[in-house]
Amino acid sequence: MKPKGPRRYLPWILPLLVGVCLPVAAQTSDQALVREVKSLRDALERNAAITTRTQITLQKLVMQHQRVERIMRDLFDVRRQMDVATADREKALATIRTWEGKIAELGAAMGMGVRGVWEDTITKARPDVERANAEMQGCQARHAELSNSLRTEEAKLAVLTNQLEEIERSLPVWK
Repeated sequence: MKPKGPRRYLPWILPLLVGVCLPVAAQTSDQALVREVKSLRDALERNAAITTRTQITLQKLVMQHQRVERIMRDLFDVRRQMDVATADREKALATIRTWEGKIAELGAAMGMGVRGVWEDTITKARPDVERANAEMQGCQARHAELSNSLRTEEAKLAVLTNQLEEIERSLPVWK
């Protein structure tokens, strides 16, 4: 006896339903796998971009740090030159004061020959004072220029440091 009604179609419909459901399950797992691969690819691309950005920023940071160090060395050298010029100036001024004091002290009591030698010593010391003054002015101008450059370069260094910290903050936290 054959089943009547919709049950009579069951032997033909059941294999069709199973045949339709199995490919849907396979498609769903394939789609999940494709999504996972895309997700991994996106993560790799983000990591590559972050790595490149980090390397570039680090290299810029190193170069900027070297600029700052060079300017600081130059500033140190200029300060040393200013100290030498100041010492040279003070030495020449002390020589002038000493000989002028001796001339004033002895006055007319000394001979013209001695006075002439002492005045020549004073005359020879005056260009030393002028040369030291000119060198000090040049050093002061260079010092001001380097100080401004140092402030500018340190500000650039701070910007790069902030960029690096921003990159660090954007990194995912690994658990």
